[in-house]
Amino acid sequence: MKKFNLEIFLNNFYREKQLNSNKKVVSRLKIIYGLNFYSCVQICNLIGFKYNINSNNLSLLDWKILYLILKENFNFFLFELKLKNIKRIRLLKNYKAWRHIFNLPVRGQRNHTNARTRKRFKIV
Repeated sequence: MKKFNLEIFLNNFYREKQLNSNKKVVSRLKIIYGLNFYSCVQICNLIGFKYNINSNNLSLLDWKILYLILKENFNFFLFELKLKNIKRIRLLKNYKAWRHIFNLPVRGQRNHTNARTRKRFKIV
């Protein structure tokens, strides 16, 4: 699993800005695992611009400020922590571990006709 690099992520945002992308800043920030709409709006308020501003209206300085605020105030290891916990559970070899190993629902959901999403996508 590749580590999440915030600097590369924001550089891609700025590169797309140069390609005249009209996406809102909030919708771009919500792509980051662990950021929801409310926290994205708070970030925009911290920087000092409205949350519904287009990303192509931001300057390079705004992107650098956004990078610094995200780097200081938010933890981006949530996905890695989630994977680490699942790997730890798999080593226990109990019922929950076997459900993770065979990609079945872990918390008692029905799996005869449902759980297609869980069977289709492998997390680890």
